[in-house]
Amino acid sequence: MNLTQKIITAAATGSLLLFALTPAAYADDTIVISGNARNSDNTASVSTTNTNTVTQTNNATVNNNVSSQANTGGNTASDNGGGSVNIGTGSTSQTTSVSTQANVNQASTPNCNCNGSTNVTVSGNGRNSDNTAAVTNTNTQTTFQTNNANVNNNVNNTSNTGGNRANDNLGGLNGGGSVSISTGRSDSTTTINNAVNANVLSSSGSAGSGSGGVNAVISGNLQNSTNAIALGVTNSATVVQDNNAHLNNNVYNKSNTGDNSANDNLGGSVSVSTGGASSTTTINNLANFNSADLDCGCVLGVTAKELGNGRNSDNTIRAALNNTNSDFQTNNAWLNNNARSNANTGYNHASDNGAGVSAALAADPSISTGGSGSTTTINNSTNANQLGSGFTFPTLNLPGVGSVGMTLDFGALMSFFHAMM
Repeated sequence: MNLTQKIITAAATGSLLLFALTPAAYADDTIVISGNARNSDNTASVSTTNTNTVTQTNNATVNNNVSSQANTGGNTASDNGGGSVNIGTGSTSQTTSVSTQANVNQASTPNCNCNGSTNVTVSGNGRNSDNTAAVTNTNTQTTFQTNNANVNNNVNNTSNTGGNRANDNLGGLNGGGSVSISTGRSDSTTTINNAVNANVLSSSGSAGSGSGGVNAVISGNLQNSTNAIALGVTNSATVVQDNNAHLNNNVYNKSNTGDNSANDNLGGSVSVSTGGASSTTTINNLANFNSADLDCGCVLGVTAKELGNGRNSDNTIRAALNNTNSDFQTNNAWLNNNARSNANTGYNHASDNGAGVSAALAADPSISTGGSGSTTTINNSTNANQLGSGFTFPTLNLPGVGSVGMTLDFGALMSFFHAMM
């Protein structure tokens, strides 16, 4: 008897899963105050503000409760008179696979809107003129990525060919009747794969690769003029990445060919022969990965010139250039793996048996068991933070049954969710 159960859960909740952010970068700013007559008062003021906020939140609650049983055992052949008594069971194979994949956030930003250029020129204005140019460019990006995953896997997996009874049988006075119990193999396999919580934030351009620049020129203004340029360029990025994972895996995995009884029989041979028993439990957990590749230090060149202005002129250029990056990455993982794996070919009984009247046909009772193997493997890979380029999703390449393997891959999970949108 072969039973295979597969539970695959791909869960992602929240308003955004995969998000490509492509806001309009601030345009080129060109300000020219030029050729104005004497005693004129000229003012140009430009303020540009770009604010981009990305909020990605996933909440996944997954409960997998599996009770699976494959059974060819528990047979009884007792209190029979005459002849042979035989119990023979087939093999059982029980396989339960639970896979949970949940919660991936990805945002791609265009390198902090750094490609605009600012050009300010105050030139050729008349004497006694008062000329002022003020430019303020502010680019702000804020990204919040949050994943909360609660995964509970409760698996009771049982494969059984044992627990057979052949008792109190009368095989014949001359010992010609035999009593035998023969079981097939019993194999029980439970595999749990959990892959939850990954945040990835990247810039569409290389760090600091913006092509923008700042050029400020005060030139050729006549005597007694007052000329001022005030520049403020601020680029800031704030990244907050939080992962919280609660993983509870409770597995009871049992494979049994034992606990057979052949007692109190009269006549012939008595034998108990069991097949092998194998119990394999594998738990793989991947949880909590943050990656941020963002750099707002993207003002490549600043040029400020004061030249050729008339006597007694008052010329001022003020520039405030600020680039700020703030990254906050937090991972919290609670992993509880409780695995009980049992493979049994023992606890067999052949007691109080009589060979019959004819001693020539007497035979000794026998018990022969197959091999017993129990394997439990738990792999946990949790909590990784990375700043800068070169992030690669973590993978676990896992051996499977026979030639079939499996891979726990956040990158494949991300592609899967993208295809669903």
